[in-house]
Amino acid sequence: MKFNWGTNIAIVYIAFLIFSIGTAVYFMNMDVNLVSSDYYEQELQYQDRINSINRANKLEEKVTIENGEKEVKVIFPKIFDHKLITGEIHLYRPSDERLDLKYDINLDSTNIVSIGKEKLLPGYWKMKVDWRVKSVKYFNEFKVFL
Repeated sequence: MKFNWGTNIAIVYIAFLIFSIGTAVYFMNMDVNLVSSDYYEQELQYQDRINSINRANKLEEKVTIENGEKEVKVIFPKIFDHKLITGEIHLYRPSDERLDLKYDINLDSTNIVSIGKEKLLPGYWKMKVDWRVKSVKYFNEFKVFL
């Protein structure tokens, strides 16, 4: 059967419409994970975060991480007493918010926090270290690939 040019244009137009509608339906059914559900409150406190980042960057000895085979070590500056450092480590998984984990900072005598990899799936993670010494706040962020 031979189609004339008008029929071919109609077929292309209908195929384009079906593709467009299918794409719209697909994307409307996808879950959108916000980085944080309380983003407005966090925005109000953003200047405090900037100050914490600047204080952390000015330290001579910085927070570092070691990505070992069985654990991730977060190493805090030795200039601070391990008993004075408090805070939280947030492991954020951009691809799936259900995998996010939070740990309280409990240092050993060498200023190291060890996080076992048993609960961590391989892939890309962001590690947010929100810590303080007495009342002075610091903040570090690392990209970790496990």
